[in-house]
Amino acid sequence: MKKNIFKITILSLLVLNLLFMTILYAESVWITKINDTKISLNDFNDSYKAVVIFGAMNSPVPITDSQIKELLKDKDRRKLFLRSYEDNHLVVKVAKEKNVFNETEIDETVKSISKLLKTQFIIKEFYMKFILPKVSVTSDEISTVYDREKDKKRFKGIPASKLKEMINTQLKYQKAQIKLKDYTEKLRLESEIVHNRNVIED
Repeated sequence: MKKNIFKITILSLLVLNLLFMTILYAESVWITKINDTKISLNDFNDSYKAVVIFGAMNSPVPITDSQIKELLKDKDRRKLFLRSYEDNHLVVKVAKEKNVFNETEIDETVKSISKLLKTQFIIKEFYMKFILPKVSVTSDEISTVYDREKDKKRFKGIPASKLKEMINTQLKYQKAQIKLKDYTEKLRLESEIVHNRNVIED
């Protein structure tokens, strides 16, 4: 029994050590050096991930988890973002030196935005996992739109199968938006919402 406890303790310590070394390595690896400041790969990855996810959230069509993973690994996009990341770092450094902003005010604004973003993330997850899977598009609906759109200049050179896939995605998105709106209206009807007339007029 004591031997087993000893083995488990040693194994746990080894795992913790390995985890610690992995974190330490990720923090110590730098991706770019701007003047005397090294930017860690970790910080860069966090910023790039935030940009990709924010872009996916604001996309006019749904972006799947697998598509997000592909974007995160896209070398060309990462290189392009690195240039932008470096430019931002340079400008922020000068802005700090010239004391042109109130950091406390900006922190408060960021907190407010972060609350709003959290709400949007939750709604997006709800939309992707609860609303979108319940929406279907018929082949007749796709054909109707395809026949109407196929000869338009902006679709020239796009194979029929690809164009139909695009139409399917767009129609599904449009239907899901309507479904989400209807669902929200249903929730409103089932709820009691009272405005404070001292603050807002009905």
